[in-house]
Formats: sequence, C-alpha cells, structure tokens
Amino acid sequence: MSANASPVIPYPRPLSLITGKYPEWAETIEEEEDLTKTYVKNNRPCSKEAVQKFLSEYEGRNEFLNIMKTEDNNFISQAYWGYTEILQEDKCLDKAKCRIIGNILNDWGGIHLMRATYYLVAWDMKNAGMLIGSYPRLLEHYWDEIGEWMS
Repeated sequence: MSANASPVIPYPRPLSLITGKYPEWAETIEEEEDLTKTYVKNNRPCSKEAVQKFLSEYEGRNEFLNIMKTEDNNFISQAYWGYTEILQEDKCLDKAKCRIIGNILNDWGGIHLMRATYYLVAWDMKNAGMLIGSYPRLLEHYWDEIGEWMS
C-alpha cells in the first residue's frame, strides 16, 4: 500500500457529516483520538451480513474492495474478524494490541488480508457518517513493517 492511501488532511479536519452528534472540527490529534474512542464506544462493528451486503453492492474504484467481492467466505470471515477486533474500545488506540491483530492477519493472509481489514475499518467510520482522518493513518503506522506493510 502506498503511503498516501488515506489522504493527509491538514488541521482542522472535518470529522462529522452528522450535525449535532460530533463536533465538526478537531483542533488537535488528542481531540481526534477522543472522538475515535467515543465513536468506537458508542458504535458496535457492523454485522458480517452488512459487510457482505456492502461488498456485493460496492461499485467504487478501490481495487482491494473490488477484489474482496470475489474472495471466498473464509477470507471474508478473517477480514471481518480483524475489523471487529480493531473496533473494540480497549484495542482501537492500543498500538501493541493492534500490532498483534496485524500480525495474526499477516500470518493468515499476508498484506492482502491486512488491506482488506484496513478498508473495512475505514468504510465503517465513513459509512456511519464519520470522517476521522487520523485513525486509518494511525492504524497504518501501528502495522508498519508487519510482513509487507509499509506506512
């Protein structure tokens, strides 16, 4: 994955497309981290069926999401496992725990499975109306140098 897979947006970053639920702007990384924690605490990961429905209907240009449409159920289950593990309150901003998840994903399916999981996490936040700019980038850095992953 190239280093610019998730664009770097200068501060202040827009964080919410839902008015009233979250502030529109975060002035600091700490604010973004707090919003990420709040989001994860208040929003459970989507069901596996919702993820499968999303993938089956996806018609965008993200090559990894398009590849996932053709993957077998085991691959989808593994990517879904990684996605649900990462989006747990006690793990989302814990580098050591995220690295363990990244290493497991790498052992199971290499960078292909790691990318699939990464894009599911990014999709979840965007699907819920959130644009938390730093979290996918933070996850990229947590996984730096696991297998072929380079942030």
